[in-house]
Amino acid sequence: MRENLKRRLDTIQKNIWLTFLGVVAALAIALSVFYFFKMRDMRLKRVANDDVYKQQLENHYQMSLFRLCDSTKNADANLSKLAVSNSPAVQQELLLKIQSEADTALSDISALPLESELSGKASRFFNQLSDYCSVTAKEISSGKALTDAHRESFKNLKSVSGGLLAKLESITTQNTDKLLINALEGEGDNYLNDGLGEMEDNAFDYPQLIYDGPFSESVTNKKLETSKKWTTERMTGKLREIFSDYEIESIEYVGSVKSKADAELFEMTAKDGRVYSAELTKDGRLLSLDSYNAEVPEKAEKLSCDDCSAKAEEMAKKLGFDVSANWVSKPLDDNTIYVNLVAKQGSFVLYPDHVKMVVDVYTGRVVGVEAFAYLVNHTTRQLPEADGLGAAVDRLGNDFEVTDTNFAVIPVGNDEKTCYEFRGMCNGEEFFVYIDMETKEEVEILKILKDKEGYTLSLIHISEPTRPISI
Repeated sequence: MRENLKRRLDTIQKNIWLTFLGVVAALAIALSVFYFFKMRDMRLKRVANDDVYKQQLENHYQMSLFRLCDSTKNADANLSKLAVSNSPAVQQELLLKIQSEADTALSDISALPLESELSGKASRFFNQLSDYCSVTAKEISSGKALTDAHRESFKNLKSVSGGLLAKLESITTQNTDKLLINALEGEGDNYLNDGLGEMEDNAFDYPQLIYDGPFSESVTNKKLETSKKWTTERMTGKLREIFSDYEIESIEYVGSVKSKADAELFEMTAKDGRVYSAELTKDGRLLSLDSYNAEVPEKAEKLSCDDCSAKAEEMAKKLGFDVSANWVSKPLDDNTIYVNLVAKQGSFVLYPDHVKMVVDVYTGRVVGVEAFAYLVNHTTRQLPEADGLGAAVDRLGNDFEVTDTNFAVIPVGNDEKTCYEFRGMCNGEEFFVYIDMETKEEVEILKILKDKEGYTLSLIHISEPTRPISI
């Protein structure tokens, strides 16, 4: 009896161990399969030799490309959901998600071995997508609803994200056996440049957003450097000085933030209940300003566009920005006006050195500022003589009727060009045409789009700069 019992116990123990080992084996197989597909999805490829640095760099490229595809896919999906949603809470959540994905995509684009023109186009798109989502989310949080103009803008952004996503997915699936590191060493084609370069010239064309003026969509890869670091007490004093006529009751230091530059965030509460969020650079320069909880004063009259423009210029002078207004929107539904200000040097308008401001039409107070482009770009430039307009006019089409002329420095990718600026009409539509002062060839065309909220500008990229103008 005891022997039978012992044999049965031995059998049970063996079965338990076999079962245990079987489970362990199954888990090992499952984990192997999981990591195989995960690594395949991330497409970490083996470099042919044993160079550790090359392997690390290739893996870095592949991970950045994987994340860029993933971020673009998520942003595109959430833009689709935004078109359907009618809930302010859901809309705000979707906007913040899209903003996060766009910021991640910006980081990965800068890490990939892309040509500057392609990188500039993609970066400009994701930068504007992030900014517009941020602005719109704040508007919704203050009780406003998505307007038809908002939905049309997001529809245009969605068309760009969808086209970019399709191209990225095609690139990644068709080049599984190629290494980006080899292309850098002249041992193969850069399939990423080749693939994105196949996109149509107008793939990234979409109407600029309602707060934009000429070239305000320009993106720079520059980093904002600060030589000194102010204390929070000194920054608080600077804010009280700048906003001395805003009836600020309290200023609270929130903490350090990383947006387009390392900054310190402060929250200011005014007597009228409006709350301001101000970002200062480490050396005390105003980087951005947002506000919410605004109420329309009783029996208040609206200021004119010219008055709001003058208020924006007054604030720019307080901030130490050497700029003047060159584009003003019509009053918007939230009772604000957008003003775009640019720097000048002699006879030249410096479009890269721009500041965006939002002005309350009732109080005349500046309630929004975006100054990164000015802070990172503004410098004294070596510019040519402001002449030669006659020769440039001959490059314009016969049907283009010039109404105004100027000299301008404009952003082209990550570079700049000095240009003749011609504003005029063609077939009932209004355009800006930019002619390179050195080569006398066209560089950019901006089409003015008129609507109930003022006018916006649509960038038309010139793929063949030597051809005659065709508008």
